[in-house]
Amino acid sequence: GSGIRGPATSMLLMESSPHRTKGRNFMVAERVLPSIPPALTVFLGSLYYESGQFDYLVGIGLIGFVVASIILAVGTVETIDDSNHDTSRQKISLIRPDAFISLLVLAFILDGVSSKGLSWYIPIYLEEQGTVFYGLLISISTLIIAFFGLLSGCIVDRYGGPSVLVPAWLLLSLVVFLFGMTTEASQLLVLYCVWVSLDTVDTSVPPVLISNHYSSSQCATWMG
Repeated sequence: GSGIRGPATSMLLMESSPHRTKGRNFMVAERVLPSIPPALTVFLGSLYYESGQFDYLVGIGLIGFVVASIILAVGTVETIDDSNHDTSRQKISLIRPDAFISLLVLAFILDGVSSKGLSWYIPIYLEEQGTVFYGLLISISTLIIAFFGLLSGCIVDRYGGPSVLVPAWLLLSLVVFLFGMTTEASQLLVLYCVWVSLDTVDTSVPPVLISNHYSSSQCATWMG
């Protein structure tokens, strides 16, 4: 589902945004606004989990899913006119990658290997701190993501993707190293908040660079 949705929504946001605010608008839609509701509910979920009230936990999650489904079903309007739309099967033409997209893909593959390889381990690493601490950490860090998501989008717009990406990744690697060297709760909380704030910098870079580098007919393909 994310694979189908991602390229389309990313390029729609790019094409509907002025050149100077592409990164900011993308981060508002993808990180800032979606981060606020989970920040309010994650800690509540950890309290229910800690007290063994799994039925409430699942019930609240199910209600959220149903409400979101209704909003999407009722609140969205089809913009394609079927009467004028050619529904015949269209051949998808493959285009050859160039040096730019190859380098971009390689960079984010390496970033994904490190970030995904570490993120799954965090709940296990924090196991001794307890479920409530983990819920508090995720709740606070999600609010941090909402704030720094907006800030990082503005920074990418102002200075460009490559100019901010390299120093952000270098600093991020240092923060992740320090996170793994401590077990003190307050330090873990602070370092993790710095970790996720730096991790927002690279989110808007691929769609912005791709939309600036390729024609609109190819952007979604390369983003996918």
